[in-house]
Amino acid sequence: MNFKTYKVKQGQYQGIVDSTITIPDGLKLITGGLSDIGHGKHDGLYHYLGILKCSIDDIYPELKGLHIDAREYGDYVVITIHDISFYDKYPYLITADELNSEFDFSEYFIITWSCYLKLMNMKKIVRINSESNIDILEVTNTDYLGNGSMIKLNPDKEELDLVLNRHFSFSDYAPMRYKVVKGEIAKDYWNTLIYNAIHPFDIPFNTRLVDLNKCYNLFESNDYSELDDYLNMKKANYLD
Repeated sequence: MNFKTYKVKQGQYQGIVDSTITIPDGLKLITGGLSDIGHGKHDGLYHYLGILKCSIDDIYPELKGLHIDAREYGDYVVITIHDISFYDKYPYLITADELNSEFDFSEYFIITWSCYLKLMNMKKIVRINSESNIDILEVTNTDYLGNGSMIKLNPDKEELDLVLNRHFSFSDYAPMRYKVVKGEIAKDYWNTLIYNAIHPFDIPFNTRLVDLNKCYNLFESNDYSELDDYLNMKKANYLD
């Protein structure tokens, strides 16, 4: 993969300064525009987001510049660039419609396990409008501590830091780092959560139900031989 260095105006603590960034050559970027301030930016500068289908190990060491980040999302890497403007017109700026038509997010599920290995929630990205405006579907199973039941369906808008939540916390209750999974077994977990949410309303919904407590039970019994497969939804214990 080739990389290219661009001269930019960049927002820093002392104000807007001249700087450079190095990113993959040909990286298509979207922006929410001047009104998309995210967690803050300087007047006249922008936040950008781009996606590549590659390994993060292929690009992370080569990314250069302040306020550039990359994180994995299944087979994709999501790159964000904050608080800049390009000196020359950036040639690979595209619309959110073009980005969403090029990249298929539908097969991926973002899952969060509690520190007790109880499934807290699952999310799906429906559409990326900008880094701070992502349409998602979420089904929850527990509260934030991973103890009490909190079953709900929730179409929502979230920023990337919440969708792919790294859970930086020193709390004993901090959930595990998010995982991105796909496949028929992951769909069965997703459908089981949906079933649990709508079942009280007598809405017909046929699916193979998964034992959502399997990981917790394995952990409590000190049986770790298959735990990783269940945590990554490569295996499921079906109730039927």
